[in-house]
Amino acid sequence: MTRQADADAPRAASAPEATAPAGDFRLAGLEPDNLLAFLALLGLLRALDIARPNWKARAHWDIDTHPVRPVLTLREAVTRAELLEALVEGVDRLAEVFDFGGRNNVDYTREEARAELEAASPQQAEVLAALMSDVVLNDKGKVMPTPYCFLFGQGHQHFLDHLSRVPALRAPPPRGKGKSKLVVSASDCLAEALMEPWRREDATEGFRWDPAEDRRYALRAEDPSSDTVTLQHGANRLAAVALPILSGAAMLWRGKLRFFARATSYQSGGTIAVTWPLWHRPARLASIRALLAHPLFRNEEVAGTDLAELGAVHAMRAERIPVGQFMNITVAMRID
Repeated sequence: MTRQADADAPRAASAPEATAPAGDFRLAGLEPDNLLAFLALLGLLRALDIARPNWKARAHWDIDTHPVRPVLTLREAVTRAELLEALVEGVDRLAEVFDFGGRNNVDYTREEARAELEAASPQQAEVLAALMSDVVLNDKGKVMPTPYCFLFGQGHQHFLDHLSRVPALRAPPPRGKGKSKLVVSASDCLAEALMEPWRREDATEGFRWDPAEDRRYALRAEDPSSDTVTLQHGANRLAAVALPILSGAAMLWRGKLRFFARATSYQSGGTIAVTWPLWHRPARLASIRALLAHPLFRNEEVAGTDLAELGAVHAMRAERIPVGQFMNITVAMRID
């Protein structure tokens, strides 16, 4: 993950970002301690790789400027409008393969899973390989789903149902009513997710990858379960199409086969954790994907010297936790 020669470096913007050509875009919406934001970054790179491969999209974390945020670097100078047009196109194309034949949950039998994997197209196989392995079963004889699956039918929320519908929904429903109603376009909701602090105004479905979806009683006087939940739709779209990057494999953990997806691990007590690095030099998606599979990120703690050898400066870890009948993700903490 090294910077290319100066001849390949993008030109810097010399005028407001909305109109001037630029090779670098600071992604102000993507916080380093939010799993949904990190997955949205991966989805951004994947969408650009399929829609504009000649741009050779790369990303890094601007550690020296606070608040810490990622920066997108393109080989060609493009405007913000051109970037968003390419993103919409890329996400639309990636969303086409998220079809599970009407199945709602990752509850395949071994035979069903094997048949699905064998019959899948290369693009569909990428999705399925991130969801399950036909050799790892739970106590009910069904495949063990990816650790990124937080929805099992609780509250009528189904993972595969959401995974097929969220990427396909190009824009959220209009916000507000009457004269204050605001129609948000497909490019607008992606721009809001990437380039602005999140306001979470969309009455859409998600995956519980955002720590803000963890709504508990705490010191509140009323039950938060009746609150109207609104999300950041563009971030969930991008995160959904990133899932095939996080393919998994069967691994032994304490004598039992488990399904480990990239960047996930089992911690003391059986808690599932997601760990991701913050790196400071522009990197392509293939390099980031390889980094997420490194066994270093399954350790309880990570030494800074080990991170430096991988081109990273920090490691962030969030934990998947049960809250009542739901699964949630914590705000990530540095573990280096």
